[in-house]
Amino acid sequence: MTHPLLIVIEETSQRRGKFSAHLLDGRKLLSSSRQPLLDAARVLLAQGIPPETPLAMQHKGSATIAMTSTVGEAAKLTVDENAWDGPRFAKWRPMTAENKAAARRALARTDDESDER
Repeated sequence: MTHPLLIVIEETSQRRGKFSAHLLDGRKLLSSSRQPLLDAARVLLAQGIPPETPLAMQHKGSATIAMTSTVGEAAKLTVDENAWDGPRFAKWRPMTAENKAAARRALARTDDESDER
């Protein structure tokens, strides 16, 4: 059996809930992500790592494996969250200009609603 690539994550100092990610050999994969295993898998896939390669993720300073997958399967997913259902896995889609504009509008509505409270 192939040993998994181990991704080590650490919460960034910029914002709670955002993580940086690197491999054990020190190669940095991400500076900031809310879903580091999934985003790191897309980086690894783009770097030519085979999709069937096993992945494991742990928090810096912990020996516990928090999540496992393969590069290919993790790269297909994102975390979708809304006020009603909470977080869950969903199919990942590349960000387009249209998606970005819709996300900005949704964020602006959320900000406006919180200002009203």
